[in-house]
Amino acid sequence: MKKLVLCGIALSLFGLGGCATTADSPTYAPDYAKMQAVEHAADRFGTKVVWVNIPQKKSAASGI
Repeated sequence: MKKLVLCGIALSLFGLGGCATTADSPTYAPDYAKMQAVEHAADRFGTKVVWVNIPQKKSAASGI
């Protein structure tokens, strides 16, 4: 019985460790410089750009 309790405690501690989040995970923001460059090149050729997936770049951590 004692082994069963200890195994249960050990498994619950390992399970909780998997739920931890890291504070330094990257955040993403739209890459407006790339969007402007692509739209400028498209204007030169008379092409219209419709963004389906806006280009993203890594930004500094928000510090939450």
